[in-house]
Amino acid sequence: MYYPKSQLKTNLFTNGEEYVYANTRIQYSGSYFKTGNGKIFTGTNPNNGPNNELLPVDNSSIPINDPNYVETLPESYYVIDEAYYYSKGVNYNYLGTPPPLPIQQSPQPTEQNYGVGEFQRYFLQKSNEKFYLETTNSEAKKYLEKSPSVMYQLYTPFSLPWVLTGDREEVYNINLKTVHRVQKSRKLVGFESYFRGRYDQFYKETPIK
Repeated sequence: MYYPKSQLKTNLFTNGEEYVYANTRIQYSGSYFKTGNGKIFTGTNPNNGPNNELLPVDNSSIPINDPNYVETLPESYYVIDEAYYYSKGVNYNYLGTPPPLPIQQSPQPTEQNYGVGEFQRYFLQKSNEKFYLETTNSEAKKYLEKSPSVMYQLYTPFSLPWVLTGDREEVYNINLKTVHRVQKSRKLVGFESYFRGRYDQFYKETPIK
């Protein structure tokens, strides 16, 4: 099943403070589209993922750990442009199913990570768009190795070290400088906004020996 174009409002854009991710409640800025049933998803259209569900800020008061909360997913992320394929002489009925879109995966530092004092965080950058999402090491490797099981053509993986322990102010400043350094070296426009100033995220105070 796919969405007819008549049931989509595509190429919309928000500067932020209007919508949040349904699964994390983090504010979203960037391209989005609406479906005929009133649902809102990231991306310019269903073929331009990742298509994560968004909620209006005013309607996002349900905490994500509420046992009654169930994230609503679209019926399909796959929209077929019949006119385009007809003009190319391609039978779209034989195009097959595209690889799944990446999803946000928040990291969980282990006790071993805290013992070391830092860990690696892995991200995907959407090509030609100011959109970043966090993922796991194993998923990032699939994009790095150009696995056919992922949309490696649309996303570039990268990582950065994240300090977990020590003096809290020092940890904050180190992580802040790391983000700025990676943002500058990789030309990641707007990457720092992903962290929302939480450069001491996952910090854990350790006893002085």
